[in-house]
Amino acid sequence: MHVIPKAKKMNVKLIFNIVLALLIVGLVYYLYKIIQEPIVFEAQKKIRYNETVVRLKNIRTAQLAYKELHGKFAKDFNVLVNSLKNDTYPEVKIVGNPDDTTQVITYDTTLVPLKERAFKDAPFNLDSIAFIPYSGGVKFNLDAGEVVKNNIKVQVFEASAEEKVFLKELKEEFDKYIDDKAILSVGSMSEGTLSGNWE
Repeated sequence: MHVIPKAKKMNVKLIFNIVLALLIVGLVYYLYKIIQEPIVFEAQKKIRYNETVVRLKNIRTAQLAYKELHGKFAKDFNVLVNSLKNDTYPEVKIVGNPDDTTQVITYDTTLVPLKERAFKDAPFNLDSIAFIPYSGGVKFNLDAGEVVKNNIKVQVFEASAEEKVFLKELKEEFDKYIDDKAILSVGSMSEGTLSGNWE
């Protein structure tokens, strides 16, 4: 009968314990990654999603100010930004009570910069409005025109960004969570709505 030396038995046991410990650590890390990965992705996505929504809301605000002055929406970001930077809007203030026939009513017209009318005094860089956050300089898709609804011509616009564009820096690590067909948009070229699809 062959007897395994005690020292050899201890070496085999030690190696077995080390391998077992490594397997346990590997399994724990794998389980942690499976649980944490989507949580980390969702947290990162939320930041980028929210910033993109804010930018789309700013585009809508800018477009409404542009339409108020020009009667239609801008089809091009250069035209839109140039108008907000350089155009003014005539605001008419009524002095006196129009219901009081004994008073003389006067109208005071003030030219207000279109940017100020749209964004008040909020610190906002108009030059950034065309670009999708976290995209490395990719512009939002922008279109404008008119549709006929109930025999009435309605001015419309649409601005949009593909999810894969504003999540592109997460693509390498979280590709399986990114929907290549998902889009964030505001307005519609067919429905005549000014809502965002996140609302």
